[in-house]
Amino acid sequence: MKIRAAAAQYDIGYLQNWREYEAKIILWVERAVAQGAQLLIFPEYFSLELTTLFGSEKEGNLSRQLAALQESLPNFLALFRQLAKAHQIYILAGTFPVRVAEGFRNRAHLLGPTVSLP
Repeated sequence: MKIRAAAAQYDIGYLQNWREYEAKIILWVERAVAQGAQLLIFPEYFSLELTTLFGSEKEGNLSRQLAALQESLPNFLALFRQLAKAHQIYILAGTFPVRVAEGFRNRAHLLGPTVSLP
């Protein structure tokens, strides 16, 4: 069985709102799917682009940014889960700093049409 993979060299930018992020991710996914990709791989730390949504009071303060990112995690996972299901593909959604008992761990989530890990 052959699987066509697409690895993103993702451009980090400043976002105005969640809808802008959503539209950007949808465009990346749709382009890869149009080229026949079945496994999409986003890069490490690409989720940090979401910190641009938190305003200047958190800019330059990593601990505040990481804490604020936790509020975005459900929407982040839902977006990639929805796209994986809609296009019947697998997406390694890059890494996302997740709060654990010991602090934060950088986790990559694998999402598919019927399954999500971790």
